[in-house]
Amino acid sequence: MSQTALAPHLHRPIAAGQRLHVLDVLRGFALLGIVLANVQYFAGLFFLEMVGAVASSPLDEAVHVAIEVLVHGKFYSLFSLLFGIGCALFLGRAEAKGLAARPLFRRRLWILLGIGGVHALLLWAGDILMIYALLGFALVPFYGRSSRTLLTWATGLLALPIVAYAVMWAAGITDPLAPPPADPGAASAPEDGFNPILFMITGFQGGYLDVLGANLVQLVGRWVDVIMSFRLPRVLGLFVLGLWVGQRGLLHDLEAHAGLLRRVAAWGLGLGLALNGAMAYFVADVAPFLPGSPLGMAEVVVGAVGVPVLMLGYTAGIALLMRSGGVARVLMRLAPVGRMALTNYLLQTVICMVLFYGLGFGLYGQVGTAAATAIGLAIFVVQVPLSQWWLGRYRFGPAEWVWRRLTYRVPLALRHADAAVPGSPHETSLPTPAHSPTS
Repeated sequence: MSQTALAPHLHRPIAAGQRLHVLDVLRGFALLGIVLANVQYFAGLFFLEMVGAVASSPLDEAVHVAIEVLVHGKFYSLFSLLFGIGCALFLGRAEAKGLAARPLFRRRLWILLGIGGVHALLLWAGDILMIYALLGFALVPFYGRSSRTLLTWATGLLALPIVAYAVMWAAGITDPLAPPPADPGAASAPEDGFNPILFMITGFQGGYLDVLGANLVQLVGRWVDVIMSFRLPRVLGLFVLGLWVGQRGLLHDLEAHAGLLRRVAAWGLGLGLALNGAMAYFVADVAPFLPGSPLGMAEVVVGAVGVPVLMLGYTAGIALLMRSGGVARVLMRLAPVGRMALTNYLLQTVICMVLFYGLGFGLYGQVGTAAATAIGLAIFVVQVPLSQWWLGRYRFGPAEWVWRRLTYRVPLALRHADAAVPGSPHETSLPTPAHSPTS
């Protein structure tokens, strides 16, 4: 009998009592951090800073430091951890239902790669979905490996930037992206050559075709940065660490693991805040990743350790708070946002494009860090009731529905009412594997 023929018996949704609500809450919390970080780029602040064309008030500077310490890098790291946890849950549940788990997961990754490609090419080059999908293929072979193996690989991958910097320093490689030394006898280069930063700034202030051109230039720069900053091994390391958490079931029974969670929260928040405070100092007062120097080595170490440590502090802290009835009820307001994380992630891009780019309200380059952060917070605040409203009427977010429909290749009801009608051609239900593309 074919897998499709078996689908009505195997593709059943997870009962409400079986959902790991802490994962939904963590995804919602991560989306808050993602929009607070990404809105700085949509507002043009990063690029304007590079050309010295951004004016900052004391409030802007204070908010900038807070973003550097509390947000920057921590929330894509949280999504990476959750992706690994989701991989463990998806593969485990698919195997329990008799499905070909690994091929099914790889199909999901191909579809996610396509969604990410459209997002990156047509909307925003800062897309994270393509990175997650590509590294997801590398994660699959780790499933089912021993805890010791997973922790060893996770530690090694997360430490790779430190090792690589030390090797380059010892080899005398100062900056692989730096241009060759200028020839004193050569004529000086013209000042009116192509400047990709100015091209992007101008493009994002224009119509959609201008935005598309600027977006393509930014996409090239982003992938160069992703590779040269060792983002790929860091993300894969967090994937593997999340796989370990998922296989150990650390978030399945919060009471049983409360002691470990307390230690992780204490060390993560304490040490993480200290290290990220130091990182903010480096970013503000020292040339980033100063090549070939003790200060550069210190910055690499602080960043490589401080970001995941603080992220783990956030994760453990929220998990502990979910054990308290009153606090948990408040945090559960984030769960609908997390249940439709893919939809909300893409929606954040669309809203920011309309608000900041020339094709919409044209706020690009017109607001400071504090105002941009307030706008990002407002976007998320709107997404909370919007997600609750949507899930009250529909079983999945629209992007999640498309993703599942293409993955399982069977009819899939979107509305609750359609799923409840016996004999409906769209009543087939798919498993909700507590796995989100951005988690």
